[in-house]
Amino acid sequence: MERKSGSSSTIEVMFEGGWTISFRLHNASSKTEPSLKFDIQFIGIASSVGLHVIDIV
Repeated sequence: MERKSGSSSTIEVMFEGGWTISFRLHNASSKTEPSLKFDIQFIGIASSVGLHVIDIV
């Protein structure tokens, strides 16, 4: 686990098998509010996981 370079609110966690997940805590507003949001994104997915994309026209 490490802090994302250049960010004070994002950490990236690397797991065995190729998984990497980014976690970010933010308030989504320029003004001070008591509400916080938590974002999670997959950065790296294990090579054993299949991916299928369907184009919608």
